[in-house]
Amino acid sequence: MKRRHTQSNGGSAKPVSDRTDSLQLAEKEIDRLYGLEPVINVDDVTGVDSEATPYVVIACPYCGESFETKIDLTCGSFDYVEDCQICCQPINLKIAVNDAAELTGVTALQLND
Repeated sequence: MKRRHTQSNGGSAKPVSDRTDSLQLAEKEIDRLYGLEPVINVDDVTGVDSEATPYVVIACPYCGESFETKIDLTCGSFDYVEDCQICCQPINLKIAVNDAAELTGVTALQLND
């Protein structure tokens, strides 16, 4: 015979599984009432490092050291400035993306080039 765990609440025992379900519904209701977004458990999320935001290796044009940075391919080709993670100098990154949202090139230049 299988026993269900119960918790006493002033004379009437309620199965723990039923209490947990009620608690989850209450949390969802609170989120709705206050306009809160649901909590996302980061450990449960898969595919965070998608193809649309790959890591690329950049060689600093100042110190020559290489480091990784994340590139967003969803907005097409663009230029932006990112500081070197080693020497902190500003690097002008030119990101080339084709029409299929695939990375076609990364150019790292000194800011004054």
